[in-house]
Amino acid sequence: MERCLGALRDADFGRERFEVVVANDRGGERVESVVASFADDLRVATTTPPRSGPSAARNAGAAAARGAYVAFTDDDCEPEARWLSALERALVENAGAAVGGRVTNGVPESLGAVATQAVVDALQAQFNRDPGSPRFFASSNVAFPAEAFRSLGGFDEDSRYAEDRELCERWIRAGQRFVSAPEAVVIHMRRLGLREFTAQHYGYGRGARAFGRAQSPTERRADRWGVLRELAGEAVCRHDHHGRLPVAGYLALSQLATAAGFARETVGGRGRPRRS
Repeated sequence: MERCLGALRDADFGRERFEVVVANDRGGERVESVVASFADDLRVATTTPPRSGPSAARNAGAAAARGAYVAFTDDDCEPEARWLSALERALVENAGAAVGGRVTNGVPESLGAVATQAVVDALQAQFNRDPGSPRFFASSNVAFPAEAFRSLGGFDEDSRYAEDRELCERWIRAGQRFVSAPEAVVIHMRRLGLREFTAQHYGYGRGARAFGRAQSPTERRADRWGVLRELAGEAVCRHDHHGRLPVAGYLALSQLATAAGFARETVGGRGRPRRS
């Protein structure tokens, strides 16, 4: 988080033009200490979510924010200097729309991070195939008009996985739209070992099942096969210095873990009410 706040401090955006709200979700005094160290450099404050989890934390931060727009990123991310200015420009030029930027991997030495980036890129390639009507942006790099975000109900706090996909879908079904801002870049700095990688994609599978309940069977099939097609392309092209075989192996593992999470949610989530 210290590196994240440092990146925001160095933004090419006037300090008086934005505020930073840190949702302290069980971070305790350590989080408060880091935030306090930036008090002279940023307009920064903390808020404590009433519930634990990523959705509740983001909603608590948005509730405490006072600006006309709310932009989200995560504590393991480093926004580039132009991040806020690129988001604001797109928000102003496209009144009422939400805006998403690009997320890149900042730890290429981590095979798990390389493979996870490939999965995210495959998802965005499928869901944003029509550049005029993008459908999905990761919660670590997305911005909304504040009042419209709150009126929609924010992130679904019952969703602990794929909550960004659920919110994006609900935003579009409410008649709203997204705009892409490719110059708004956030660097993801999370290293993933084998166990963390498998657990993360297992969670993605659980979230994909919950998210899929809001789609028609035709939509689910089209998205599923589209993502797999994009992922196959990533397996061929995405190797960096790790080599194709290790990356392809991790991508295969990601899909096995996702399938296991999907099956777990299918069995355990029967009868669960669906948010409309």
